Amino acid sequence: MAASALPPGGSIVLDVSVVGAYLFNEPNTTLARPVCQKIVRGELAAFVPDLYWAELQNICRRKRDQNGLSLADIEQAYQDAQGLPVAEEASALARYRSRAWDLVRQLAGVGSYDCYYLALALDLGIPLWTFDRRFRDAVRPVGGQLAGVVLVVGEDVIL
Repeated sequence: MAASALPPGGSIVLDVSVVGAYLFNEPNTTLARPVCQKIVRGELAAFVPDLYWAELQNICRRKRDQNGLSLADIEQAYQDAQGLPVAEEASALARYRSRAWDLVRQLAGVGSYDCYYLALALDLGIPLWTFDRRFRDAVRPVGGQLAGVVLVVGEDVIL
């Protein structure tokens, strides 16, 4: 099922998996590039919970430790990420703690960090764009308010 290129209102919750693919040479880089370019051009508003930066820093650390990238490479990637205009939902960890916990208990195999992104998307009434198929597939059968919220770029979203 292909969604329209831009959701109503032109706003999304942006999963860090898309930004990680944009910053580093990964299989999904060619799919992440148009998403992030739309954000940079102001054609798409991206919202993230405040744990986004901690997750992004962890991606950079893993790229250094496991993939052998230099400190200069990860510094440049992190600097590039800071140039991506995302709207950080301050205090999301506190505000969505209960909702995220409900989602953790409801969705088998979905990590708690993902549940904070999902809680933000549900609160704002906008889709969450990710590369995490497992996340989408865990949410989809639940239906109801969760139906169609988590979309995989390149499958559900075609730009």
